[in-house]
Amino acid sequence: GWLIGDGTFSVNKKGFDQPHIDLWIPSSMNIDDYVPAQVLNKFASRLNSRSDFNGFCLASEKRNVKKYRMTCVAMAEVAQKYGIKRLEKKVFESGSFEYSKGLLQGFFDTDGTIVGDVNKGISVRLGQTELERLKAVQRLLFLMGICSVIYKNRVKAGMRLMPDGKGGQKEYMCKSMHELIL
Repeated sequence: GWLIGDGTFSVNKKGFDQPHIDLWIPSSMNIDDYVPAQVLNKFASRLNSRSDFNGFCLASEKRNVKKYRMTCVAMAEVAQKYGIKRLEKKVFESGSFEYSKGLLQGFFDTDGTIVGDVNKGISVRLGQTELERLKAVQRLLFLMGICSVIYKNRVKAGMRLMPDGKGGQKEYMCKSMHELIL
């Protein structure tokens, strides 16, 4: 789920997709105290990792935020098994209940939001540009007895001011955004 939501890929020296998981945390926080990092490190340690694997490493620090990156060769095998590729992050729907639960937890952790208040009501939402990915998540939720609704084109395609990766902002063409709501 984290790989589908906030994962990135590079092509390694052998020409294979190499997945990375990035986490951003406040500079004042220790990565070892961050629960998602603990969960992901525990998962990666159960894989057949290389002896030099050491979990999340500091990749950069800007404006009081640290970016940590995990690169795990064994994670590439897991990604390949479930059809998660550099240009195609599919939601695998034929896994066990535990697999589905973990996938949904990671995906909602990266791309989910909680909206509302006690008076007006609270909803959990998952936003995506890929409608088919949301439909797959909806099917997994339904199999777990959780109903949801998908709203198409909640944010229309168009130019938007976005972070440019250099500390500033720049206009980019963005796809339509769809939203699954619990």
